This record gives sequence, structure tokens and C-alpha cells, in this order.
Amino acid sequence: MIAPCEAAAKNVDDKQVFMDVPYNFLTFHEVVDCIEAERGTGRFRYVVTPNVDHVVRMRGNVGLKEIYKRS
Repeated sequence: MIAPCEAAAKNVDDKQVFMDVPYNFLTFHEVVDCIEAERGTGRFRYVVTPNVDHVVRMRGNVGLKEIYKRS
């Protein structure tokens, strides 16, 4: 198992739900630290930033909601 960065680890259970979508609350600097921690590891990573249009469309689209849940 790959250990998450320190900021993500401390906030893993600190999620807020808005329009049925859970969000992790990390500061800009915490996100940058997480990205920097992965540099040079050779592991693939990505950052998901929900598009407001997608969040609204998820309310009526179970398939799209499932895609976001898995991201």
C-alpha cells in the first residue's frame, strides 16, 4: 500500500459533503506538498478538481456520480 502524504493523511476523514459530493479540505500548500512528495517516485497520480457543471449534473445522473466516487 502506498502511504499518502502527511496532509492528506491528517485530513482523510475530514470530508465535507456539498450537493452529494464529498470533498477533502486541503489548503493550496498542502496539495502542493502532496504533489511534491510524489515527484520522482515513478507512480502515476492525478488531482481531481470537480467542475461545477459536473456537480450539478451528478444530481440527476447516477452514472456520472459513480465515476466521481471512483476518482
